[in-house]
Amino acid sequence: AWRSAHEGVAWSIESQTNVVGSSRQDQTLRFAQRGQEAPKVDLADYLITLRAGRARLSLGHVNAGTNRHLMNGFGSRGVTLATDMGPTTVTLSALNGSSIVGWNNPLGLAEERHRVTAAALGTELIRQRPGALRVELSLLDGSLLPQTSFTQGAVVDAEESRGAGLQVSASTPDQRMRFTVGYARSRFTNPARDPQLLGDTAVRPVRPETRSSQFVEVGVGLLQNAQVRLLGATSLNAAYRHERIDPLYRSVAASTQADLQQNAFELNGNVGLLSAQLTHARSHDNLDEVLSVLRTLSRQTAASVALPLTSVARLRRVAKWLPALGYSMGHTHQFAAGTPTNGDFRPTDLPDQVSLTHNADAQWQPAGALRATYRFSSSDQDNRQPTRELADFAARTHAMTLAIALGACEVSVEASSERQLAKERGEKSNVRRLGLGVTWRPWHATSIIALMNTVNAHDASRPTGSRNNEARFEVSQGLMPSGGVSRGQLFLRYALTAARVPFADAVPAELAWQRQWTLSSGVSLRLF
Repeated sequence: AWRSAHEGVAWSIESQTNVVGSSRQDQTLRFAQRGQEAPKVDLADYLITLRAGRARLSLGHVNAGTNRHLMNGFGSRGVTLATDMGPTTVTLSALNGSSIVGWNNPLGLAEERHRVTAAALGTELIRQRPGALRVELSLLDGSLLPQTSFTQGAVVDAEESRGAGLQVSASTPDQRMRFTVGYARSRFTNPARDPQLLGDTAVRPVRPETRSSQFVEVGVGLLQNAQVRLLGATSLNAAYRHERIDPLYRSVAASTQADLQQNAFELNGNVGLLSAQLTHARSHDNLDEVLSVLRTLSRQTAASVALPLTSVARLRRVAKWLPALGYSMGHTHQFAAGTPTNGDFRPTDLPDQVSLTHNADAQWQPAGALRATYRFSSSDQDNRQPTRELADFAARTHAMTLAIALGACEVSVEASSERQLAKERGEKSNVRRLGLGVTWRPWHATSIIALMNTVNAHDASRPTGSRNNEARFEVSQGLMPSGGVSRGQLFLRYALTAARVPFADAVPAELAWQRQWTLSSGVSLRLF
């Protein structure tokens, strides 16, 4: 890794580069793409940023776009140029169509048909107060060849999209009211550029589609630190979110789920030390209401509360022995709106499922050297489809953690127990985990870490269970200390794993231990 910074009176240059090398060919960065021809020392990523006056030029691995449905944080190798002209910001971007690595194609713009170009214009309409009313206009022209990212394995098709988007955001001076509204329109098509996908089959060309998307977000502060008698400082905020994405809407530079409409309502606030949040969301697909297509409805409700008893003034004498409590629950119901016509759907094919989750935790820290945590989680899945009423699942988990610091040494113990039940098959399984960790810093720049844990899993349908043991021991030493800051680090790590797996086809089940150990070391240096 290399980083540098250079500054002048009215300019600055910053750079960072990461190079990865491997002596094993199958571990090289581009082995999946180039096989034995992949370089053993390769460029992973780089970024050079030049600032001069109000302009900023970035080369390398950059991110571009702020429009939610058109181009939103699209990251790849490319070039961005941004400049500020008072309250107005102009940004121009050109990026490779997928994530790439390597020394070739340094700017990511070598292939015209595998490129995403964009322009954005944002301005503050009320110059005296930034954020009061801001308008952003985005333009996109993207073309993708049937190529995947260097870490992605998939069959993809060529894609093209052109579009424009507008976003408007506003807020009051005290931020008690704020809203954001956005609209995007995109023309998308799949050009036939991959003969391997077509073969000898006569394929009807895909018709270009021009579709739209929109979203609205509104937030209102109903109460802000209002002093309520007997309750103390009270705050209450409300929010509403709406999103609609037309069927067949697609942009090559944004991840969206087409043919979906969502509405969500949220309340959050606090009463004294007690904080709470409540959210309800409703969504449905098949926006064109095609009679032969399944329409799925979703209803989601989530709630959470938190109360730090350690901060309750009336309990100050025993507060340090009391926990900080937290609880959350989630309820989701997904079901079909009806039976599609001419779709050959049977009643058992129509989704109807309810999921319920509960999570609770308590954390104690009676003294700086002692910490304890207890967590409980429960999940139930209730299938209500005809003939599948018993295809339900349930899980319960209990977990505890205890940590204590003894001078330069910290010892922690973790234990958990999980039970799972598949009601339709009557299958029960138990998973128990026990872990021990020790961290010792005998000197300022030296750390010694030892970790051990064991996991036992047992399925009631088998006479024997499985066991996984793991141990790790690591020593790290800071190098060349200067002013109390380490200029580098040297580490040595030993790891041992052992697994006992039953053979399912053996009667009775036989057990086999599989063991593996690794020894690794490394050094990092900071020269400047």
